[in-house]
Amino acid sequence: MTISSVGAGLGGLALARVLHMNGIDAVVYERESSRGARGQGGMLDLHSGTGQRALREAGLLDRFHAIARREGQDLQLLEPDGTLLLQEHTPDDAPLERTSAAGRQSAHIQEVLESPDAGQKMLAFFQPG
Repeated sequence: MTISSVGAGLGGLALARVLHMNGIDAVVYERESSRGARGQGGMLDLHSGTGQRALREAGLLDRFHAIARREGQDLQLLEPDGTLLLQEHTPDDAPLERTSAAGRQSAHIQEVLESPDAGQKMLAFFQPG
């Protein structure tokens, strides 16, 4: 039996790899003619319980950690006029696991929203990167 996968993105390739590791033939169909056919861009947010789990099952998690970029985990909390209320930078050696960072961000946002003058402020929140 051969399983077909459409798209040579992370999901399609991880599926093909796991199938191959379990003795199942797989073929991946991709629209682009080659890896360099179009510019690559953007970042993936691979959470430990989903995307990183798929890479672990495919035996590729260590390779992923070796080349993964940690950018995009910084936090800035701004007022509409651009006044900086809070800024956190992610250290270069930070782990890829983001659950603690997300918890800190939620706590900071909640703290600001519960401040006495929160009703008079409109806050803009974004994660640069």
